[in-house]
Amino acid sequence: MRIGRHPYRIVGKAPLSTVSRACYGKHRYTLQRVSDGSLWLAFGARLTAASELVCARR
Repeated sequence: MRIGRHPYRIVGKAPLSTVSRACYGKHRYTLQRVSDGSLWLAFGARLTAASELVCARR
């Protein structure tokens, strides 16, 4: 899937706790950027091209 200008591969999906869902949505997705292999997180019920990503490790 492409988010922004970069292609990503979904490598994980985990449900969030009931308390976390109020702020972040239903799931936490782990994505790997195809170009450099870096890991990113996205939160929500589903992923879209406009989803916001957070760097998983620095």
